[in-house]
Amino acid sequence: GNITIGWHPQGFFQTNRWVANQMFSKIKHWIINNKIKIVWDFYCGSGWILQFIKQHIQLGYGFEISQNAINIAKQVPNAQNLHFIQANLPYIPKNKYPIADCWIFNPPRKGIGKKTLEALFNQSYSPTTIIYMSCNPDSLSADLKMLTKFGYQAEMCKFYDMFPWTSHFEALCLLKKSV
Repeated sequence: GNITIGWHPQGFFQTNRWVANQMFSKIKHWIINNKIKIVWDFYCGSGWILQFIKQHIQLGYGFEISQNAINIAKQVPNAQNLHFIQANLPYIPKNKYPIADCWIFNPPRKGIGKKTLEALFNQSYSPTTIIYMSCNPDSLSADLKMLTKFGYQAEMCKFYDMFPWTSHFEALCLLKKSV
């Protein structure tokens, strides 16, 4: 997209910007098609995903453990509808955040894990939609199994060759709450 975000040497970002653009465009497409208005982005890093979709949502809340990443996310202009909060998941600072239509997860290789998922679902209202981005098929599989126990079904998964000529890829999944 046409987004410029600062970078910190200890930060993380998707290094293949062409493939990242395809993934973020798919997220934007899902946000628009599902009429998502309020998004909570867990493991938000420097806020790339929220910055990419900010014109299509009313509010976005990014939660990230790295204070450096949060500082970078807050420096991007024209992001009045986005809020970035330092949080060591599963603990979210107490506040009256609006109930989200969608949670976005882009966890580290180890995945979200049972402890964090149980804590999030126990302290918050669960959204109708979850978007999950993963670089590790094993942790993705384990997390998807847990998410089905919370009433979600994968509607679509797309795979992206983030690092051509390697065995590594990114998976992007759209999950909807079962009725």
